[in-house]
Formats: sequence, C-alpha cells, structure tokens
Amino acid sequence: MEPPPMLFSSAQTQVAMCSSPAVSTYPRLGERQGATAVARWWQLFHLSPCSRLYVQGWQHQAQGQLVGAQRAFQELLGMGREIGHQGWMIAAEQAIAALSKMAINTSNADHQPLTPQDIEAAEQCNRAAVLHTQGDWQAAIQAYQQVLSFATQAGHRLAMGRCLNGLGLIYFDQQQFARAETRFRAAIAVLEEVPVSHPRAIVHHNLGLAYYHQGQHQHAQTHFQAALELWQQNDDDCLGLALTLDYLGRVYAQQGDAWLALGSFEAAIDVLNDLSTDQDVRPDAAALLMQIANLCEQTRHFYLAIAYLQSALAIYQTLPFVAPEIVIWQRLSELYSKAGHPAIAGYYAQQVVQSRQY
Repeated sequence: MEPPPMLFSSAQTQVAMCSSPAVSTYPRLGERQGATAVARWWQLFHLSPCSRLYVQGWQHQAQGQLVGAQRAFQELLGMGREIGHQGWMIAAEQAIAALSKMAINTSNADHQPLTPQDIEAAEQCNRAAVLHTQGDWQAAIQAYQQVLSFATQAGHRLAMGRCLNGLGLIYFDQQQFARAETRFRAAIAVLEEVPVSHPRAIVHHNLGLAYYHQGQHQHAQTHFQAALELWQQNDDDCLGLALTLDYLGRVYAQQGDAWLALGSFEAAIDVLNDLSTDQDVRPDAAALLMQIANLCEQTRHFYLAIAYLQSALAIYQTLPFVAPEIVIWQRLSELYSKAGHPAIAGYYAQQVVQSRQY
C-alpha cells in the first residue's frame, strides 16, 4: 500500500500528497522517495538559517515591527519551499496568517505581543515535526507531548491542535489508525474555537484518511466533505483542496457511486491545473489521471479509460525522471483488447516487449 498524502498543520499543511496514490501530504509521497531523501539532506544544512529567520520574525513582531516580521516569514516560506521542508513551510504559513490577524486587530488595546514562551512553544512544535520527518517517531511523540502540556496550561488552542494533529500523523504512519483517529478527533474539538478555517480543514482531512484506511467510508465521507467546505473558505491552499477532492472521489468509488467519484476526481484535476506556476503538480496530476482511468475501466468505460491513460502518459513524458511507460503501455494493450481493437492492443503489447529487451 502506498503512503497517503497526509495534511500537516499550518497542503506536510501537515495534508497526506497524491502518490500513486495516496496531505502528506503532501502530503506523502511514495513515488518521490528519492527526491524526499535529497530534500532531507538539505534540511540538515538549512535548519540553522530557517531557525534564525523564524526567531527574527517573532522578535520583529514583539517590537511592533509587523512589516519586518512579515518579510522574515515570507523569506522563511521561500526557503522552506526551496529545500522541500514541510515543517518550516507550515510554520511560516501559520506565522503569516497570525500576523495578518494581528494587523486587523492592532486597535485592540487588550492585544499582547507573543511572549518568549509562545515562541519557544512554536519552535518546539517545529522540532517535533522535523523529528517525525526524520523517522524518529518516539522522540517526536515526546516532543509533541511536552509542547501539548505547556499549550494546554497556557490555553493555546492552535498549538494544542497542531500537537494533536502531529501525534495523529505519527500514529497514522505507524498504521495505528484507531489511535490516529482519537488524536485527530481531539484536535478538531480543540480547534472548534479557533477562528481560522485552515487548521480545521487539515485535521478533518486527516481524520477522513484515518476512517478511510479503517474501511469506514461513510465516516470518511463526512470528514472529507467537512474539510472541503473549510478549504473553500480559504483560497490559499489549493493543494489541500485537490487532495481532499481526490480522497472524496475514492470514497465515492468504494461506495459504488462511479459518476460522483469521476466528478470529484475531475474537480481535483481542475484545481491542480489552476495552481500557480511555482508548484510543479505534474506528478500528482498524472497519478490522479491514472486513478480516473482505473475507475473508468471498472465501470467498463474503456474509451474514457484509454483517454485518461494517454493524458497521464503525456504528462509523465515531460518529467525529468523515468516515466512508468511499460505499465501504461501494458494497460493500454489490455484496454484496447477489451474494447475490441486487437491490432492496437498488439501494437502496445509489442512496445512492452521491446522495452523489456533494452
């Protein structure tokens, strides 16, 4: 089973990504293990600069310099994207969202700048996410639990939600789906009073995944639909929206609602196509097209399945890594045979034979 795209808090936006597929996400990402390994090496060398930017941003904020803080967090976000570090991307996005809210409420006399304890809690959350990314699950669990204890005493609901979501993701990675479900449900309860929709969308998506992997498709559908409504309140995370549409489509397919599934998959493709050019979503789009082809084949719409497979192949052939051409040619051969075109089926079968000879 491929790992699903899980959502990390802050589209991992701690979401699981469309791997072949399965938030991570992002993500999240069985088909990108090589790239992920490289990204982790870079993370080791860039944690220091990222940490400096993060602390710098909150220092500016504490001094009332919101423009300087915004600039530091934007730079952190760019660096996180450059090195593929989900934890710092999430931290930067959350900080930018918090600053936006502060700017709106600057006239509130009761507003207090973040204390050093607040900053320390956020940094500890980030370290826990990094430990999780590095596969040190026990250390990550201990780190999250430590921050959760502080956040609970201080009444920091956003930090509590992030810790609970992070714990859920660790148990999810360990395939302890029932334990993951418990943490995600707790995170949703904590975040109910948080005014921003983004963290709640993430956790509803992840709870949907936990139910999905336990075969509880009706519960999964409920939470994917809740996530969908929350994503639509926030236009900033199109990738999270696409991932939820993808999994909602899988739920519909499991329940036998083929046309609802197809509509959900197509909507996910549309969202991916609309993503800004700074995100390369071609692998995710190709994987999603192959899912749609599977669905069309199951419902005996062979020509539709062929069209989607051809589209996936065209995308894969534009990517720098080796495309799964043999797999797609084999499937095209089988589909053309089922559709009553033995000559075309034979052509693709010959492509497979010739490729295996080299």
